[in-house]
Amino acid sequence: MEVELPSFAGSKVVIYSTLLIGDLDGIDITSKDTLGLESLPKLIKSWNFVDESGKDLPITKDIIKKLPATDVNVLVQKMIELNTTEKKN
Repeated sequence: MEVELPSFAGSKVVIYSTLLIGDLDGIDITSKDTLGLESLPKLIKSWNFVDESGKDLPITKDIIKKLPATDVNVLVQKMIELNTTEKKN
């Protein structure tokens, strides 16, 4: 699923609906924050964010921390929506 973030017109963030078992390596699955900063980068397949020189920005926790909370909320809600839709099919 492709998502445009409200704070960045023209942004394209492609997300996965769920984590793979291998993605859980290093993530505390007992934490209440399942879709937290540790797992969120693993749920993003690609995006079109670039730095000042036009180089692609990596999908990392540190970069995601710089996004407005409203944008992160949109991403999480779309991931939940995508996951729910796939389970129904």
